[in-house]
Amino acid sequence: MLYDQKTPEYYVDHGSEVSLDNSMLKKARHLLANGHYERPFLLTDSDLLREKAQRFRSAMPRVQPHYAVKCNPDQKILEIFHDEGVRFEVASKNELAQLIAIGVEPKEVFYSNPIKSLDFLVFAKEAGVEWYVIDSLDELIKIHSVIPDAKLYLRLHTSNEGSAFPLSNKFGAKKL
Repeated sequence: MLYDQKTPEYYVDHGSEVSLDNSMLKKARHLLANGHYERPFLLTDSDLLREKAQRFRSAMPRVQPHYAVKCNPDQKILEIFHDEGVRFEVASKNELAQLIAIGVEPKEVFYSNPIKSLDFLVFAKEAGVEWYVIDSLDELIKIHSVIPDAKLYLRLHTSNEGSAFPLSNKFGAKKL
């Protein structure tokens, strides 16, 4: 849900996910009612994921979306996004290995951990990862020492003003 600060109205995406009548939710209600689930679970609609990826790419054809694997590394979700032409962003060796296992080309993966271990840099280089984030001069020097021809992207430090979650102290190169 998006809130427009200029006019106090809420804008809602009225896609299929707002309908509580779909078969997946009916099945979940049935399973819950019969005591088959005692722990929290996540419902994921594969068709909806495909629809959202297609809609994003259609709305912004010159933008290449990258999915942050750490937000949900479920293999089925990764396979769906891979099938839909979404690329990926990783922060760990395990995330990259998981993508390679489902056929993702490492050269299309962005490595965005703010502090990278030398071990992972060597693994990523050998796998074929080309893109690496830098947030500091130290990271630039470290990456260059292992991968002199790495493609780099700079993450800039921004203020927390207006943010729901303060991340400015975690990410981004600061002004010297």
